[in-house]
Amino acid sequence: MIKKINFTKIFDTIFTIIFPGVIIFMLFFILYIEINKEKINGIDVKLEDGTLPINQADLPEGVSGYYSPLKNLIVCFKPGDCIHEIGHKVDDEKMWGAPTYFTETRKWKKAVDYYIAEIYMPTTNSEGIENSIFNFPGINDNPYDESWGFAWGGYTELYAEILQYSCSNPENMPEIFRKFYNWKKIDKLEKDYPEIEKWKKDCEIQLIKNLFDKN
Repeated sequence: MIKKINFTKIFDTIFTIIFPGVIIFMLFFILYIEINKEKINGIDVKLEDGTLPINQADLPEGVSGYYSPLKNLIVCFKPGDCIHEIGHKVDDEKMWGAPTYFTETRKWKKAVDYYIAEIYMPTTNSEGIENSIFNFPGINDNPYDESWGFAWGGYTELYAEILQYSCSNPENMPEIFRKFYNWKKIDKLEKDYPEIEKWKKDCEIQLIKNLFDKN
């Protein structure tokens, strides 16, 4: 005997359990995007009409670039700053179109904290990568940098800065951090900025100079 399907019970289940669950999920998702929107397109990179600036004159003094995950856009005016913003773009893993920063996860923060506590060795050169990480604003009990009129620093900014400190070369980077960077994606993004190649060579020369200055 074929059992009769109770469609009424199925529809009741959909409308009393599944449908409200989907609505709640969508509301949380929209809220998540809005929270990140404020975080990314904050007052420090917005014009009065609400559009994003594409000219350096429209940016706060001392700021020469930014990355907008919602528009998937890098705006930069100096090769080193372009490397920094590429770091932010690589960090943004995106989930259903919403910004999702890997560096906000415990895994990245744990690696940074471990490096500072267990691996870091002070050097005589204050501009060396090691000291720059140890003294970075917003981590290791260091205060945030508020010289631009907003708090700058923390684990997410450190990720982009380490890429810039290392001249976008994994060999120059503390080994513990190398695995956190998508080097293929970085190489691809750098091709959009021809001036970066020369900057990287000059950066490598400066790193060698800093190495000798340590001794």
